[in-house]
Amino acid sequence: MESDYTIFRAPGMTGKVLNTGSNCVFDPVSLLDIPENPAYNCKKGRRILAGLNGTFFVKRFSHRTFFESFRYLFKTSRPDRCLKAALKLEAAGIDTPKVFASLRKHRGLLPEFDCLITEDISKKAVFADKMPLTRQLIADLCELLAALHKAGICHGDTNLRNIYRTNSGSWGVIDLDGCVLSDRPVGRRAGIHELSRLASSFLKLIPVQGIGSDLDGDIPGIFAQEYKKHTSFDADCPYYRRRVEYLSLRKRK
Repeated sequence: MESDYTIFRAPGMTGKVLNTGSNCVFDPVSLLDIPENPAYNCKKGRRILAGLNGTFFVKRFSHRTFFESFRYLFKTSRPDRCLKAALKLEAAGIDTPKVFASLRKHRGLLPEFDCLITEDISKKAVFADKMPLTRQLIADLCELLAALHKAGICHGDTNLRNIYRTNSGSWGVIDLDGCVLSDRPVGRRAGIHELSRLASSFLKLIPVQGIGSDLDGDIPGIFAQEYKKHTSFDADCPYYRRRVEYLSLRKRK
């Protein structure tokens, strides 16, 4: 719940921090600098830097120009969007890394960068892109996607790298800054978009891993069948097929 978080202020910085209790010392400022170690940096780009800092996962969103900073001054920050999505996932019973802090570093009046600090789940979870490509995996992925959509959560980047199974067997998602939240279930068009992205992500791994003997050649059709079991919504239409084909052939920049 949002009441579990308190407003945080430090010189040049504002945000929200999880109440960890009086016996736990948590200094978010000390975690902002991600160690320059390729073993711990999982993403490094012009705007985003993400990696491990001790037992925490830290993701920084930089605003490199005046115009970027000015634009984000009037928008909800990505870490705040992640926090809202994480709380909605928690309410829906879907696993996601615990958010410890959502922070904004200021340069004068303008934001310099935003930062999200969460738990490190690498020791308690296996990501779906590392699992055998079987029909059971498709069934589990579609059940998770249906649960997200019933809860009014449109993830925005439903690929196997962002989905995991914990050691206890529950399924969860990461990378929530693209989530769109609603009080109503996700609509037909958005559902097709999410399902086609998930199916194409699966297809891209087949040349690398191969598939289980329980799968036939119509992978997009199997995804649509499994999704329908949990939603009563038949996504298998020409538009869905075209999107799966397009996304499965598209290469990430």
